[in-house]
Amino acid sequence: MKKRALFYILLFLFNLCSLYFIMKLFTADLLVQYVLYEDNITESPRLTAYVLYICCLSNLYFQFFIWMEHFFNDKIQS
Repeated sequence: MKKRALFYILLFLFNLCSLYFIMKLFTADLLVQYVLYEDNITESPRLTAYVLYICCLSNLYFQFFIWMEHFFNDKIQS
């Protein structure tokens, strides 16, 4: 049981760190990629940031749901 609790805590911290980097990605105006022959391609990271943001928030939501189910589980005692 201790390993499971440690895993959930690490997963929660990882999701919080991911949210921090996703917010930093939202503030980036564009990414410049240099390809062969010194051409550059600009790309906006907004769509990628939205997908990562939704994924990270859904992970936190389901983890919170699992925690609440565990804490409020009716323990039947015989």
